[in-house]
Amino acid sequence: MCSTLGARLTGKQRQEQIGLKPINTRARNETRGVACEMMLKALLLNRGFIISDPVLSCSYDFITEYEGILNTVQVRSATHRNGMGYYRIRAGAKVGGYSVLLVHIIPMKVTYVIPWNDLKGIWVSVHESRASKYEKHRENWELLKAVH
Repeated sequence: MCSTLGARLTGKQRQEQIGLKPINTRARNETRGVACEMMLKALLLNRGFIISDPVLSCSYDFITEYEGILNTVQVRSATHRNGMGYYRIRAGAKVGGYSVLLVHIIPMKVTYVIPWNDLKGIWVSVHESRASKYEKHRENWELLKAVH
């Protein structure tokens, strides 16, 4: 109990009182995104791709190179589905900025390799049990071996 107010401390207040800082949702999402990006980079390296990270902040996460073919890659991931069973991932504005979108659905352990020109809108929707319109992009790593 708080001696000055006589009220019970909330969980967050108790954590702060003993020096613990709770992790907010945004930081947790950012951490998950970085972990997903690192996992996909490792997978691509094992498949023979060269990975380059930008030095400055830009509209893509990294560059892949395969036998002289370069693609700028943006990574997005999802962990939660809506009430109808869809994972929805924001692909970004229709202005571009990257050539290939990697959409990783964490619970399904599946990645969609979607070239910019194949995006049907600013959202990518994948159902947990039904085939999506992006099914031809599911685990299709060969798409990164062509210019987009």
